Amino acid sequence: MDDAATVAGFHAVDFFCGAGGSSRGLVSAGCRVLAGIDRDPEYRSTFVANNADALGRPAEFLNLDLLPRSDRNPGGQRDEAMAEIARIIDTAQAEARRPVLFVFCPPCQPFTSVNRGKLSADMEESRKQDKGLLYHSLDYIDTFRPEAILCENVSGIQDRKFGGVWQHFEAGVAALGYVVGSAVVNTADFGIPQVRRRSVLLAVRRDVFCGDPTMLREDGMLVVPSVDQLAERMTARQAIGHLPPLKAGETHPDDPDHRASKVSDINRQRLEAAPEGGTNEHYRGTDLEVGCHSRLRDRMDRDGRKSGGYTNAYSRLYADRPAPTITTKCFSFSNGRFGHFDRSQNRALSIREAACLQSFPEDYRFITPSISVAAKMVGNAVPPKLAEFYARYLLGIVSAGDACADSEVSVAA
Repeated sequence: MDDAATVAGFHAVDFFCGAGGSSRGLVSAGCRVLAGIDRDPEYRSTFVANNADALGRPAEFLNLDLLPRSDRNPGGQRDEAMAEIARIIDTAQAEARRPVLFVFCPPCQPFTSVNRGKLSADMEESRKQDKGLLYHSLDYIDTFRPEAILCENVSGIQDRKFGGVWQHFEAGVAALGYVVGSAVVNTADFGIPQVRRRSVLLAVRRDVFCGDPTMLREDGMLVVPSVDQLAERMTARQAIGHLPPLKAGETHPDDPDHRASKVSDINRQRLEAAPEGGTNEHYRGTDLEVGCHSRLRDRMDRDGRKSGGYTNAYSRLYADRPAPTITTKCFSFSNGRFGHFDRSQNRALSIREAACLQSFPEDYRFITPSISVAAKMVGNAVPPKLAEFYARYLLGIVSAGDACADSEVSVAA
């Protein structure tokens, strides 16, 4: 049985869990993560090793495809997933009754334009299937009726050019009997040392909603906070400046995730020339300028344009600002503003540094021998502090028996 100190949190299921960023935030909020579900088995070891609850009980990892089986997706395992989720929730609720939280953070690649021209036919089909993941997530909500829902994705998912995926999901959740709200937020406003714009949707089942009137907008939608009023804005220096210095290609002996990728001779020269912050414009007209950048700038000059292109590639972080968005290429100097701000360290971010900028705790282990796979785990993750903040917010407006009956607000159906 749960002890009194841990009963307050949710029982949570983390759909599309990846390496566990959202789950780690839920654990920090006092929740028990029952399971993470992902179709990619390479996340299993990392997810299970890092997401035990306060009593040391590890979360299960379900390597399942959440889509239904069909001719286009013969590997779909929705029925198996339904059965496993029912088993896990029933077992946990028999030990100690808690409200249930479902977290949905499906792959964001279908809602971005990066590398669209380079996709293979198989990848295009995979993206099409991923685009429907939120639609099929409604089946899991309808079947299990969790007390609360948290959904996170890129800000661009709300663009109508993607077919109204976000709007359909929001309306579908509301139709199932939930008070729903969504917003686009910047993670830097939550004490996370990174600028990262995300779409966030929160929902609470109407019969357990017990928030006060300030938590509902005039149209009855749930207010989604866009800032953590208690959090201080964090900079890259505050987040990673204390970590031991590294050379390119080196791994720190006391932390296997404080490892940096190698750099080529030409990129070492670019790093040596790169100031803290700034853009790659300072390479212009020198042997260090990247050929594609030179050609782009020539076209811009001919067209009379003063800005454009990928000016942040091959550049260093600003020390006293939040970092830019941490991506799956955060270990590569050539793929963004990922050079260390310290000019004595001529390298890209280490995996540990990138994870700190995502707000992972420093003891979180990314269990893979591949630095590129570790970077994918970090870059694709939900920042744990963001998930923690919203889990705590939802806990405050979900009724647990008579816990907040006196403050219950009438919610129109």
